Amino acid sequence: MAKPQSLGEIGASLLALLHLAESACQLQVGSFQFGMRTISVFAQRSVAGIPWQDALVPNANGGMGDYPLYILSRADYDFGWARTTPLAAYGFARDLENLGWLVMADPEAQTLVALHVESRRALLLARTTPAPRHQAEFMRGLAHWHSVLDGNFLLHAGAVSHRGRVALVLGKGGSGKTSLVLHCAHSGWKFLGDNVVEVGFAAGEPLAALVYPTAKVRRNSIRFEALTQGAYDPENGKDIFFLQRSEVNLHAGAAPVVGCVMLAP
Repeated sequence: MAKPQSLGEIGASLLALLHLAESACQLQVGSFQFGMRTISVFAQRSVAGIPWQDALVPNANGGMGDYPLYILSRADYDFGWARTTPLAAYGFARDLENLGWLVMADPEAQTLVALHVESRRALLLARTTPAPRHQAEFMRGLAHWHSVLDGNFLLHAGAVSHRGRVALVLGKGGSGKTSLVLHCAHSGWKFLGDNVVEVGFAAGEPLAALVYPTAKVRRNSIRFEALTQGAYDPENGKDIFFLQRSEVNLHAGAAPVVGCVMLAP
């Protein structure tokens, strides 16, 4: 039985994996808006987990920073530490935070998402193609980390904008956030999200930005002609629509929040 790795050894192996990813990922997938920042995605030529077409928004001017994400399909990487190190919710390796790493690991699926805090370089080790709803909210953990490091937060909400001003749509799951924001979008408003929105502040003013250009619609609930055929997610019985393939107008960049709507279930 292999000796459990110390935290220092785990940190060193993560840094080595990051250096490997930087040299191995020669394919530039694209530059994308990711809330209030830009991420540039690089991958190996044969890789699982590359975002589906339109799963992220192409880069819009005005992002706070440009940070790299490297996606590896295969790596000589030992997940033994993840079986001996306590993992919190969603596989978060809390003990590695003191080493300057934010890490979520699944040793059974052999998947890893890691962010080197100081350099803001991130890597994804993916063995399988993500399910549709994970594609719809691609790298949500990474979006949370970047947001918090910038002094912002991700809000469970929908959002739309009109003439450069944003209205947030709040409510529990099933309260109708998606239906309302899509109705607004088809009435000339711009879409910022149906489930996740980044919120921050500038000069004391609240701002909101789109993270994912996707909508998740329960089957047989609503119909919108502008939506193309979605990818069905059997886990929650919803169709996932990638809105850049539709006539829905997406909001680029951040905009001031001027009001909220709270929906009752």
